[in-house]
Formats: sequence, C-alpha cells, structure tokens
Amino acid sequence: MTQEPDHSQDAEEQGLTEDTLVLDFLAQAGVTERLNRPGTQDVAINRPFEIWVDGPEGWVREDAPWLTYSLCWRLANALCALNYRVLAPHSPIHTVELP
Repeated sequence: MTQEPDHSQDAEEQGLTEDTLVLDFLAQAGVTERLNRPGTQDVAINRPFEIWVDGPEGWVREDAPWLTYSLCWRLANALCALNYRVLAPHSPIHTVELP
C-alpha cells in the first residue's frame, strides 16, 4: 500500500511563491549575480551564450557558456507567464518586470 503525500503545508508555507521558478532561472542564467553588482543599471539577454550588462562603463558583453538556448527559452517563458505575456513566433520580444 502506498502512502498519500502530505499536503498539510500550502505553497506559501513551503517557501514557494508565484515567482519562485523565475527567480531560480534568473540565478541559473547569471542575471541575479550581475544585477547585484554595484553600478549595474540593466541586464539584457539577446541570444544564448552571452549577457549584456549596463554598468559604470556602459554596455559590456560578457561570455556566458552556461546560458544555453534551453535555459534562455525557459527563462523567457517563465518571465512572460509571470508578466501575463505570450511568447510566440509572432510576438517574440517583450519588456517584462523582474520579481
């Protein structure tokens, strides 16, 4: 006989919120670390394997070998869902707010 999972705690009590997934993807992509740098104004991802950071010296391109197409796609979809946007071939670019 299998035991039923314990659902006595809801998502909030477990530390899960509507932006938990997005925050994790932002960390995996390297965005969180760059936004926490002193002087960073903005971060942009336009394609896999690179991140652009707007800091004290203006926009600077950084190599990001971990930033695969798959991770970019997951991050973009999660950000669009959080911001009530639809990511589709006919509307691939969106401005979104980060959590």
